[in-house]
Amino acid sequence: MKILSLRLMNLNSLKGDWKIDFTAPKFADNGLFAITGDTGAGKTTLLDAICLALYHKTPRQDSITQSINEVMTRGTGECLAEVEFEVKDKQYRAYWHQKRARKQPDGNLQPAQCELVEVSSGTVLETHLNRKIAKVASITGLDFDRFTRSMLLSQGNFAAFLNANDNDRAGLLEELTGTEVYSQVSKLVFEKANDEKAALEILKGQSSAFQLLSEEEKQHYTDEKKEHQTALEATEKQILAKQAHLDWCKKLSENQAQLEQAKTDSEAVEKDIAAFSQELDMLSAAEPAERLRTPWIVYQQAKQAEQDLNNQLKVKRAELPNLEANVQKAKADELNEVDELRRVQERLHSQEALITDQVIPLDHQIASVHRQQSEKDAERQNKENELTDKQTLLATKNKALAEIVGQLAELKSYIQQHPNDATLSDVLSGWQERFSQWKRDRITLQQQKEANLSIAKKIDELTAKSQQLSSDEVGVAEKVIEAKAIFDTKTEALKFLLSQGDENSLQQRQESLNRRWQYFHALENSAQQYLALKSSVDSARTSLIENEGQLLKAKEQRDECASKYTAYKRDFEYYKQISTREEEIAKYRKDLSTDEPCPLCGSLDHPILSNGELNLSETIQRLNEAQSGMVEWEEKGQEKRNEINSLEHLIHTQKKALDANNASLPDKYNEFVRQAKRLEFTGAIEDISAIETLSKALQTEGERNTNALRAIRHATDQRNIAKETLDKELQAQTLLLNDTALNNQALSNEQMQLSDKEAYIQMLEAQLGRLKEQLLINIRESGFEVKWEKVESWLSQKHSDAVTFKQKETRYRELHSQWTVKSSQIESLSTEVAHLQDKVSALKAAVSDLSREHNDLVTRRQELFGDKVVAIVRREANELLSEAHSKREQTQETHHKATYTFNNCQTEIETLSNQHSALQETLAKARDEFEEKLAKSSFSTSDEFHQSLLDEVKYGELKAVKQSLDERLAKAKALLDKANKEKQALLLNENANMWNQTPIEQVESEIATLQEAKKSLVGDMRVIEERLRNDQQQRERYGSLLKEVELQQQEYDDAQTLSGLIGSADGKKFRKFAQGLTLDNLVHLANIRLDKLHGRYLLQRKDIQGLGLNVIDTWQGDVKRDTTTLSGGESFLVSLALALALSDIVSHKTNIESLFLDEGFGTLDQRSLDEALDTLDSLNASGKMVGVISHIESMKERIPIQIHVQKRSGMGYSTLDKDYAMTTKSIESIS
Repeated sequence: MKILSLRLMNLNSLKGDWKIDFTAPKFADNGLFAITGDTGAGKTTLLDAICLALYHKTPRQDSITQSINEVMTRGTGECLAEVEFEVKDKQYRAYWHQKRARKQPDGNLQPAQCELVEVSSGTVLETHLNRKIAKVASITGLDFDRFTRSMLLSQGNFAAFLNANDNDRAGLLEELTGTEVYSQVSKLVFEKANDEKAALEILKGQSSAFQLLSEEEKQHYTDEKKEHQTALEATEKQILAKQAHLDWCKKLSENQAQLEQAKTDSEAVEKDIAAFSQELDMLSAAEPAERLRTPWIVYQQAKQAEQDLNNQLKVKRAELPNLEANVQKAKADELNEVDELRRVQERLHSQEALITDQVIPLDHQIASVHRQQSEKDAERQNKENELTDKQTLLATKNKALAEIVGQLAELKSYIQQHPNDATLSDVLSGWQERFSQWKRDRITLQQQKEANLSIAKKIDELTAKSQQLSSDEVGVAEKVIEAKAIFDTKTEALKFLLSQGDENSLQQRQESLNRRWQYFHALENSAQQYLALKSSVDSARTSLIENEGQLLKAKEQRDECASKYTAYKRDFEYYKQISTREEEIAKYRKDLSTDEPCPLCGSLDHPILSNGELNLSETIQRLNEAQSGMVEWEEKGQEKRNEINSLEHLIHTQKKALDANNASLPDKYNEFVRQAKRLEFTGAIEDISAIETLSKALQTEGERNTNALRAIRHATDQRNIAKETLDKELQAQTLLLNDTALNNQALSNEQMQLSDKEAYIQMLEAQLGRLKEQLLINIRESGFEVKWEKVESWLSQKHSDAVTFKQKETRYRELHSQWTVKSSQIESLSTEVAHLQDKVSALKAAVSDLSREHNDLVTRRQELFGDKVVAIVRREANELLSEAHSKREQTQETHHKATYTFNNCQTEIETLSNQHSALQETLAKARDEFEEKLAKSSFSTSDEFHQSLLDEVKYGELKAVKQSLDERLAKAKALLDKANKEKQALLLNENANMWNQTPIEQVESEIATLQEAKKSLVGDMRVIEERLRNDQQQRERYGSLLKEVELQQQEYDDAQTLSGLIGSADGKKFRKFAQGLTLDNLVHLANIRLDKLHGRYLLQRKDIQGLGLNVIDTWQGDVKRDTTTLSGGESFLVSLALALALSDIVSHKTNIESLFLDEGFGTLDQRSLDEALDTLDSLNASGKMVGVISHIESMKERIPIQIHVQKRSGMGYSTLDKDYAMTTKSIESIS
């Protein structure tokens, strides 16, 4: 990184705008330059400006914000810093600027503005404050700390580093190189080892808590499980055998009920067949006529269709002549409209030729001439208006010019009368600042005097307080003695109680009693739960038997409802079929009429017409009764099904709960036995009195132990209270002594502060006198006289005079400039007015010529076409032509429709004729088919057929009754056969005789006993399996935990090894090691620099463990010397080498090509100074640009290129050489 130029404005004491170009030949050719000036002149401000432009802060001012800006020169309204720098052959410009409101010294600070620009392309890289700092650090590889350590080197800091002890040098190394991270790493490694150790101990503690079964216990449980398994299998076989016996008995009982029901159903069907014998005979006689019903109906339908089609054919043939006449008339109308359309087209064609060839060209010519005339007339009007405006403006400007001449005369007179006011603006701000400083110092003096009075009063208060504290010390000492005596008494009482039994033994006894109480409560709970559970099992078993009886009864009632519902449903379906057929026949009855045959039977006699509507009430009544019966028994059946579902669910739940309770009984009893063994209790589980006796014994023993423990704890509490009281009194005594010491120290501090204040007051009084005298001298030197009492008002008046003079002078220059401009404008306007007058005359003549030409063209058009408008005439012609076309299309459409209707009628007649012929054939075929089937039947005539044919509804009813009776009889016989076969199969079982001799109740009782035995075995097996399963799980978890312990041990070993190498609680171990490496690297780089700078001295660490340094003098046989023995010049050489080496370390990301050395030369003698300058010359030879800041006059001879910072006498400001001042021209070129 190389600094190319620096610009600054109004920073600290450097007032004004300055720019230093480090690429100028005098800097580029020499490379080494000095920044010189008196102490306090502002030399370091140049380095502050570089930092401010790059990082928005300085080494001396860490924060510059909208509320705080201590770098802006007093009495100014803005400040800025700008640096151009180069990194890797690419140039950048960093800019920072801050101003006050309206750029006035008393304005509020505004937000700072910044910019980072790539110079070659002009691209703005960043304008945000924080992001710009980050962007600079990214480009240069240097943040603020690294920049100030690598490019701005302070010799004093490195001399301190050279001569520091080990501890101080460690702190400096950490501050300069940022090795504090190694301390953090060391602490983290140490904490990591402790954390891993704690985790390992936790895992080991968890592993010791596992309790596993021994191999003998495990084998015992395994054998016991096998025995229970064998017994369980035998019990299950017995249950299966008894269950088969029970199922056989139930099936035999159900079969007997089925046989009786089948016989009853068969007898009922035979009775119904006998009751319907007459209706069945009628049905048998009507069946031959029923077979002829369909062909007779087909014949009648074909006959009616043939009559309907014949009528339609007659109507269509009558319409045909009228339709043919309509066609002829429409054709004639269409021909007439075609002729009319041709005549209209010929007339309109002649008219359009006239318009196109003559009228339209003439209209275009008229419009063109009229447009030219209007344009010329408008142009004439505009020129006349412009001429008027110019003449008015000329008069106005002549008047304004006269006024300006008058004002210039007045201003020139004022400037000539007040020549001295011209210099006030240069010196007045300095006078006002010094007078303001005098007023501030006077206020400070008054405040210091008031503060002295306050300090004196505070000294009196502290003296009185010191006397009071001495008195309080006596009373506190007496309270300490009293508290000590009480504490000794309480301690003796506690020792007496502990001699009869210590608290630990009583506490252990109490813990043992607490565990026995836990065992007792578990014993008591298990006994209560066992007895309650046993009682619940008995009650549940009784309830289950009752619910099973209700379930059997509900199922019988459900079956009865199902039987009733089936019977009603069968009747409902039968009567519904009859009702449906009657509705179909009713359609034919509606079409019956007197003297016409019936379409179904062909009879001419229609009793229904004379007797009224057919009475269907009996069929509908039976249908409704069947439907009501179905609904009623379906609802009853649903109620029984719901009741059955509820009972089944209840029974299932009761059985499940009963099984669960039976399974839990062994667990509860085993838990009681386990707790009884712990308490060595021998009573039975039902012996409640023995359990209560055990409870009382435990309670008595617990109370006795608790009382003894309570007495010891009470004595301990009393001793602790006495101890707290003693400690409190001792603390109060200590605090009182501390207060006394602090009060005496505060008294001494206030007395010293009073003395310092008095000295400061004397200094302020002297400074006020100097400021007053210096200000009066400066005013007299400028040619003014004023008394001190009137200085403030005089300065205010002179400020007003300076402002007035400046305003007058500025106004004079402005008016003179205006006079020059307005004179030129008036001359130009006069020329423009003459030119416009000529232009207006020419335009008037042109407008007159165009008007005559326009009138001639209008006359010709009037003679040719009159006042008619071409567009309107064309629109009317188009409307006429459209109307003719429309009429022609309408007549054409009418002709087409008439032709289509005529042709369509002819097609329909032909179609109907074909259909009529086909239908006559169908009618003959249907008649022949019916007559053929009638001849083959048992009927000799058609009338005999109609008499035998039953009503279709009646026939359907009889048919359905017969079918229902047949189905019921067949079903009853099938059920009877099935029941007989099932009974024979049951009786053929090899155990039938033996099972038939045992009552079913006895079999159910035996099954229940076996089920109880099975549940008991299953419960015992579950307990055994759970114990074995728990042991296996414990073993698996224990094995997994051992693996975790092994892994954690490895983690701990690794962490402990690393902690042993670099870890420590305070972080010193690794930090010291890293600082040693850093120091080695620093010494190595410094020795390289030393070899180039001088070649005599080398640096070396004293020992590998410490941070001490020795100097090796190669000119004295490599003798080792302590760094404190170096002379001033020698110390400078070594310190400079260290500074440059550190610069190399810190700037590892970029090449440093510019260095600034701040001071460090003031303590050198002439010889050492010469050596230092020789060193800097050799450093310059390496290609770096080096700037040296110093106030040593002798450096002027050795360093020809200098930047002088000079104080302005009596102003409080400093300036640079005129070569670096920014002119208006240079500022504009930058902008």
